[in-house]
Amino acid sequence: MINYADTLNVKLKKRFGDDYEAYPELRITGKTNEVSGTSTQLLGVIDLLIVDNSGQIHIFDYKTSTKYYKDFNSAKKLAFYYQLATYGKLLKNYGLEYRTARIGILPITLTNFELENQEEALVNPEAARFRYLGVDYPDDLWEDITG
Repeated sequence: MINYADTLNVKLKKRFGDDYEAYPELRITGKTNEVSGTSTQLLGVIDLLIVDNSGQIHIFDYKTSTKYYKDFNSAKKLAFYYQLATYGKLLKNYGLEYRTARIGILPITLTNFELENQEEALVNPEAARFRYLGVDYPDDLWEDITG
C-alpha cells in the first residue's frame, strides 16, 4: 500500500501540479432538493478531494474489492458516478463549484486471500476470517468517470 500511495502522489502531481492540496476523508453534509415539500439531510465522506493550482476541485473515491474495476457491471459503475456527483452537488453548500472538475474512482483490488480460522469456519462459515496477501491496482491508478 505504501507503493500505491507513493505512486498515486506522483500521478496526482503530474496531473494537477506540484502544489495541489489533498483533503482525505472530507466529511460533507447538505440537503437534497425538495420533493413533495420535503428534503433529506445527507452526510457523505469524500475519500480524496484534490484542489489543483487553479483552485478547481476534483473528487475521488477509493473502491476496494476482490474484483477488478473493469469487471464491474455498468449499473454498479453508474451508482459510483451518482455517488460522486452527489458529493459535488453537496460541495456547492460550501461555496465550491465542481462543474469542470474530474471525478474518479481509485480502484484497489485485494488478491491472494488466506483463511485464518479454517477449523472454526468449517463449523460456522459465517465466522470465516480472511487475510489478504496482495493488493493490485491499475497502472493509471484511477478511472475517470466524469460525465
